[in-house]
Amino acid sequence: MLRDRLVCGVNDDRMQRRLLSEVELTFEKALTICQAMESANKNPRRIPFAVKPLVEAELQRLVEEKIIEPVQFAEWAAPIVPVKKTDGSIRICGDYKITVNRASSVEQYPIPKVEDLFAQLAGGQKFSKLDMSHAYQQIMLDESAKKYVTVNTHKGLYAYCRLPFGVASSPAIFQHTMEGILQNIRHVTVYLDDILVTGANDEEHLKNLEEVLRRLKTSGLRLKRSKCEFLREEVIFLGHRINAAGVQPVAEKVQAIQDAPTPQTVSELKAYLGLLNYYHKFLPSLSTVLAPLHSLLKKETKWMWGREQEEAFVKSKELLQSSAILVHYDPTKPLILACDASPYEDGGRSVSQDGRWDRQTDRICIKNVKCSREELFSTG
Repeated sequence: MLRDRLVCGVNDDRMQRRLLSEVELTFEKALTICQAMESANKNPRRIPFAVKPLVEAELQRLVEEKIIEPVQFAEWAAPIVPVKKTDGSIRICGDYKITVNRASSVEQYPIPKVEDLFAQLAGGQKFSKLDMSHAYQQIMLDESAKKYVTVNTHKGLYAYCRLPFGVASSPAIFQHTMEGILQNIRHVTVYLDDILVTGANDEEHLKNLEEVLRRLKTSGLRLKRSKCEFLREEVIFLGHRINAAGVQPVAEKVQAIQDAPTPQTVSELKAYLGLLNYYHKFLPSLSTVLAPLHSLLKKETKWMWGREQEEAFVKSKELLQSSAILVHYDPTKPLILACDASPYEDGGRSVSQDGRWDRQTDRICIKNVKCSREELFSTG
């Protein structure tokens, strides 16, 4: 059975070494250290008593799975930052921003844009979502790189044998590796440790899924069974609800924005705008609506939340509540680009529906561009 093949083999160091060599990426190459920088060995930080048993249990797991190993001495050592996950367990991250990140050249491999990933789903009827188990920690480190990613804990020093969380280059290294493994498989998207598979029909879907699982198994990579879903008509992926019709916001996230209280400070306003901006592609004329709020973010502007700001705040929530689904781009259909403008922005809306313009249906994307004062009144 397909579900019984979820756990794709074991961590095979030799196979991963060969694979990483094929895609011309090792941690040593990705982590270039400036030799002029002095090494940094930082003291461990105090761990709250309530969290300490969870941290110690996670350290023990990492040792048993040979992800870390105890060491007696380290030139480089970062304190740990325990992060509590949704299931109650702990993820241990090194605070490498005060050690190795300051001395390394960050790998520049691009992390894909969400919109570009969704464009690969056109024609998909059902969807399978795969999630890597302890994703970064499945990627081995080059021997010479281990000394740079040692962590200092209340239990002593531990050197990572696998790719750790917290290193600035880790996302780029992992994305590069996963794209190398899954390259040239149609209707497959990968965003770090999240993989989405689809197909024009069940036969093609299963063929693509089998190939993904085969490559993961060959590479010695494992999936987390509890987070995998197969042949679903609808899935939640990267904060979006995806089905054959298209892409739309997740109801729970929309509700969280709807329930957001009126901002009282600039920091609270920035937090709200950040949440809203994640769904900007669903919201026409967003920059125009938010103009009174953005005005409060200007330097030397005194905070004054008035009627204009409150109306903009309420209107932005209404926009999100009434947002329509964005259809998957179909290259076989005519494409219409509809443009609009206001005193604050210029915007475009791409629509595809057999050559007809309809303001309510078949939108592919919405683009809002906020203009500077110079751009608004340019005569060039």
